[in-house]
Amino acid sequence: MKPVLLCVVLLCLLSLIFASPPAHAQGKLEKFEKEVKNESSKSDHRDDEKGNKSSKGDNHGGHHDDEFWWVEVIYDIASSTHTGPFFKGLISGAWPTEWQNHNPYFWTASYAPYPYAFPRKGRFLHTGGKRSAVSLTGHYFHESKALHGYSLWSRFSASPFLNIETHITGLTEALGTDNDYLVFYDVYVNYQRVRHENVVFWYGAGIKSMQGDDTCHGPAMTTGLEIYAGRPVSLYGMINIGRLKAQAVWETQMRMNLHLNRALFYAGYQRFSVGRVAINGVVFGAGMYF
Repeated sequence: MKPVLLCVVLLCLLSLIFASPPAHAQGKLEKFEKEVKNESSKSDHRDDEKGNKSSKGDNHGGHHDDEFWWVEVIYDIASSTHTGPFFKGLISGAWPTEWQNHNPYFWTASYAPYPYAFPRKGRFLHTGGKRSAVSLTGHYFHESKALHGYSLWSRFSASPFLNIETHITGLTEALGTDNDYLVFYDVYVNYQRVRHENVVFWYGAGIKSMQGDDTCHGPAMTTGLEIYAGRPVSLYGMINIGRLKAQAVWETQMRMNLHLNRALFYAGYQRFSVGRVAINGVVFGAGMYF
């Protein structure tokens, strides 16, 4: 009788070990979200400590007049004869006409109907292009059999200088009998700093949101580069960083694009990271230029 009872007990223990609902196990998406929350509380605590120290310093006669010395330095640099135009050209690309690095196509560069619509010319034409453009892309993200997702991007350009870019990325992780979900929403206004026939470089600012068990929002910045190496290929890279609950959330994407008239097909790599947690995998997608 005892061996039978022992077998029953062992079977029960094994069933608890191997058949317990994995939904209670902490998956990668849950770790990602908890990393944001945990670092937020730590950061808030550190900020409180700094605030207390700062207030103590103020009570002991802090030098308030010295706090904004850097404003005077920046003003002196920007107001100089050559430094002001230099920084203006560096940031915007509008170099003075008398300078050697002046770009004669700064005002005339505009969109091609689609990349490589003309031989050896990518998304922009120096002259004779369109003043507005729209593009849509979407891809499948795969890290593992359990963790995968999708991403949809749109880019609307009412001017060759600016565009509005939106992303939605949904990640799903299988945890046995249950699934965990995490969604990112991004909106950016980008300035297209370099609008060359073979190179496009941009940077911008906007908002990043993360929706899981809770929803949080924060400011974000982005920058990217696309090189049109030769028909029908281009190389694309992008980085954005958002501040969610006082924690930096990074997203990186690198891919190779194949352009077939207005259609786009691509494969590459995508990574999300916060603190010590990272989610990364391959992407396969397609898009269209309008």
